[in-house]
Amino acid sequence: MRELHIKYLQIKFVIRLVILFFIQTGTIAYAQNSLVSYELWYNNDFENRTVAVVSESNHHNLLEILDVSVLPEGINTIHVRYKQSDGKYSVPLTKTFIKLSPLPEFVRNNVREYELWYNNDFANRTIAAVSESNHHNLLEILDVSVLPEGINTIHVRYKQSDGKYSVPLTKTFIKLSPLPEFVNNNVREYELWYNNDFANRTITVVSESNHHNLLEILDVSVLPEGINTIHVRYKQSDGKYSVPLTKTFIKLSPLPEKNVNNTIASYKYWFDDDFSNVFYIDITEPHEIGIWIEELNLSEKLFGGEHSISIQFSR
Repeated sequence: MRELHIKYLQIKFVIRLVILFFIQTGTIAYAQNSLVSYELWYNNDFENRTVAVVSESNHHNLLEILDVSVLPEGINTIHVRYKQSDGKYSVPLTKTFIKLSPLPEFVRNNVREYELWYNNDFANRTIAAVSESNHHNLLEILDVSVLPEGINTIHVRYKQSDGKYSVPLTKTFIKLSPLPEFVNNNVREYELWYNNDFANRTITVVSESNHHNLLEILDVSVLPEGINTIHVRYKQSDGKYSVPLTKTFIKLSPLPEKNVNNTIASYKYWFDDDFSNVFYIDITEPHEIGIWIEELNLSEKLFGGEHSISIQFSR
C-alpha cells in the first residue's frame, strides 16, 4: 500500500491591484489629482483598516504579502480603496478568498501486517506480518478449497505502524466446479441421417481411434429437390455419443437431356432499330459452333455517326 503525503506550507495571499485614475470633462479645465495613500481591511472590520502612504502618482501597483493568520478559516473578503490628493476616496475594490485549515503534521507510517478474508467471514481472517515498509506487493497462491463454488469475494486491508488500518480492498472472483476425471475414449462408429429421418439413420462401424475422417460418396437420389440437411454423430467406446454435426446442402434438379440436333441453321441481323430491313441468312451446313465472318451490306439509310448491330441465331 503506497501512501501519498502532501507537505503543508503556510500560504499567504499576494494581491496585485493596478488602479489608474484619469479625470477628464470635455474641454472644461480640470485639476490633476494623484494617489497619496490607500486603505486595506478584511471583512467588515473597517475600524482596524491599514492606512499606507504611497508616492504621489496617477497610478499605483499594490504588491504585498499579507498576513491573514488572525482571520477565521473559511470565506473572507479583502477591501482596498485609494485616497486622492484632493482628499477624495475611490470606490472600494472587494475580493473574496478562502482561508484553508492547516493540514495535520505529517507522520511517516509503514505497513507492518495485512489481514485477508473471504466473503463475510471476517472472524476467520488470516493475519500475516510483513517487513515494515511504505509499500508491499501481495503475491500469494491462496487456498480456496473450502469456499463454495460460484461467486466469492476476497478482502485485504493493511495495518500501519501507528496501529491504524487501511480501507479494505475487495475483489470478486468465481470458483469453478472441478473438471471430471479424464477418460481416454475412442470413436467406434458413426450414425448418419438426412433431414429429420433419424429412424432411418445409417450406422457404420469404424476402427477404434481418437479421430476419424469421414470421406464418402453419399447417395441422395431418394431426397427431395431443394434444401436438405445431413447429420452425423459419433459413438465413443464408453457408449456415449457426440453432439451431432449438421450441415445444409441443396439438391439441384437434374439437367435436361442434351439435344444432339441443337445446331445453328440460320441467322438474321439488322442495324439500330430498323426491323423493316432485316437481313436473313441460311447456313448450308449447320453447326453447333461457328465463326461469323461476313461482308455487311450497309444500308444507304445509315448516316455518319454511331450505330448498333443486332444478330439472332436459330436452329
